[in-house]
Amino acid sequence: MGRHVVRRGSLCGRPILCAAACLVLLGVAAGPASATSLRARLVQTLAPSLKHVHQLLGPAPSDATVSALVSLRPRDEAGLRALIARVTNPADKRYGHYLSPAQFRSRFAPTKDDANAVASWLRASGLKVTAIPANHRFVAVTGTVAQAQHAFDLTLGRVRDTLGAIVNAPLRRARVPAALSRIVSGVRGLDGGDVVKAQSLLAPPAYQTSGPCSSFFGEITASDTPGAFGQGPFPVAPCGYTPTQLQSAYGLSPAYAAGVDGRGVKVAIIDPFDSPRAKQDTDTYSARHGLPPVSLTRVADPYATAVPSLPSLPDALAKVPLVGSLGGLVTGLVDPDGASEEETLDLEAVHALAPGASIVYEASDSLLDISLLIAQNDVVDHKRAQIVSNSYGSAVDSQDPMEDAVLQQAAAEGIGFYFSSGDQGDETRDPNGPGDRETDASANNPLATAVGGTSIAIGADGKALWQTYWGNFTSTLVNGAWAPTPPGDFYAGGGGGTSQAYAEPDYQKGVVPDDLANYWAGKPAELGATQTSIVPLQSSPITPQVPGRVEPDISMLGDPNTGMIVGDTQDFTAYKNLLGQQLPTDDVHYAEFRIGGTSLSSPLFAGLMALADQAAGHAHGFVNPALYAAYKHDPSIVTDLTATSAKNAVVRRNYVNSTDSSGGVTTLLRDFDEPLTLHDRPGFDDATGLGTPNGLHFLQALAPGSTTLRSAAKPAPKKPVHATSSRATTR
Repeated sequence: MGRHVVRRGSLCGRPILCAAACLVLLGVAAGPASATSLRARLVQTLAPSLKHVHQLLGPAPSDATVSALVSLRPRDEAGLRALIARVTNPADKRYGHYLSPAQFRSRFAPTKDDANAVASWLRASGLKVTAIPANHRFVAVTGTVAQAQHAFDLTLGRVRDTLGAIVNAPLRRARVPAALSRIVSGVRGLDGGDVVKAQSLLAPPAYQTSGPCSSFFGEITASDTPGAFGQGPFPVAPCGYTPTQLQSAYGLSPAYAAGVDGRGVKVAIIDPFDSPRAKQDTDTYSARHGLPPVSLTRVADPYATAVPSLPSLPDALAKVPLVGSLGGLVTGLVDPDGASEEETLDLEAVHALAPGASIVYEASDSLLDISLLIAQNDVVDHKRAQIVSNSYGSAVDSQDPMEDAVLQQAAAEGIGFYFSSGDQGDETRDPNGPGDRETDASANNPLATAVGGTSIAIGADGKALWQTYWGNFTSTLVNGAWAPTPPGDFYAGGGGGTSQAYAEPDYQKGVVPDDLANYWAGKPAELGATQTSIVPLQSSPITPQVPGRVEPDISMLGDPNTGMIVGDTQDFTAYKNLLGQQLPTDDVHYAEFRIGGTSLSSPLFAGLMALADQAAGHAHGFVNPALYAAYKHDPSIVTDLTATSAKNAVVRRNYVNSTDSSGGVTTLLRDFDEPLTLHDRPGFDDATGLGTPNGLHFLQALAPGSTTLRSAAKPAPKKPVHATSSRATTR
């Protein structure tokens, strides 16, 4: 698995602990070995729910720094909802008649006067206003704990949460002046802390896929290991699928041959921080795998490209609760290089399936939720792209008024938001989450497309041998036997389930089975589920929405044991300092490795949707209404993933030191299709949603008028035996 930074989902199988950033910035104890990810372990906002507080330690330091976003309500919310329902419904004559950002601002955005009124109140309270965007969506402020307590009429306490982290937290909901209550929809942040600016940007600590591994599924059998489940021995895990293998396995090769490769479409990727090596790495990757150079535009604050960096924390230090006023921040111990790996993963995944699309990379300047929200708003308010992939989320089922507003504007403007559904299955076994059954935010939002994870076996001919829900249990080879006895311990899996925070959207009615939509009927609210208007997570237990929104909507490759090969510049230096932290010298170079997680699933689907947009000749924007309508008309547009009759598994070997065999090798058995309490069955389910896209047929359903796709579906005429000409395929 990959490394924690915030709210992410990439997994590559690293046997080391997660990077410092998530552990320290969020104050989260390290997860089990090789169970780390950038998607990760954020308990929604950094201000934890009082339901997560274990011990109140006293007041927060009055002079500590805090930052917050005060979000403003859109105008004419009823009219905005009605417009979204029409422009996203393919059966409506207004379908696709999207607004420009200027049109949206004039009709629905908060007014300049409203923003100024909120800013004046905040300034009068002593806080410094740092930003107001053109759409007046929020007012960003910074100041001291004392100033924030005065402004929002609350107390910030020093608390130890149930995960052992010591953080600042509001002890009740924020309040705003009565005159502004119709304007202000929420407050984000208020956890405070001083962020130390960067000294340097280092390459991430190296990770290498251990051999032997297979170039296609089933190429090598682990004959030196015992079987399990009355079967075996099992195949050796693939080295990581290439773009060509994925293009073929998803049945997209005819589209590329017809010139449908995403050209003319812009896909945005949002991540924390920005590596200056990203384009170079992606171009190196492209040259190695037969792709054209990437068309990349970067939008980043200078801080996002120059941030504090240390490689990984040693196990002993990682197990100690880390104290700091910014959700557990210890000065200097931030490792955004985990985001470098995530950034190249997202770029290369989109580019692999949409090699002709242009990519806009938008970097937030910190790991905080509020920074990611600012980045989301910037993409939407400037309409930088028509597709946005977000491989991050939180392990709780929460409703966020500010993100609701961003997604409303996106839908009105014809921008589709895609979120990874999570890497901890139903969340009941997530060591860093609430520990109860939860859908992950922001994939739970009815205005987002939630992308779940699958496992896929690609054979020697490039075709999919089988696909199933991604859910792994794991055992380790010890003295010639698997321990624990297979299936072993839960490792990871695609997120899914029924939301308590959001009601069932209209497009899911008639497709989602009643028992899933009504899953929470008569059941109490889960620990993390929240619906709030002021300061998310500082709310009373909710009454679950029944019927509720079910995720994911669609699924693609996420399993790191059948993952994709990606490339990144990494630090292979062996030297370490006294803390055991790897330091750079001169051994920094590009290398490739296998990776997975739903932070792979989301950009893969975003790339596929770029093909659909090009073929249709228009942006699908928020695609769920069209997607579900197409499925109702013809369920064969997706491959329905159901439980397998025979148990499948792979054997994989991990380097103990992540880079080579000098530190030893661990042999693991990973099985597939372990849904926990999720349902893996015919038709729509809460493990894989509708299923996984069925190649050209899927594209044709979303672009029914495309003559290019119709011609691509026709078999090529037989050529005379003496013919030597061939047709180039655009990759």
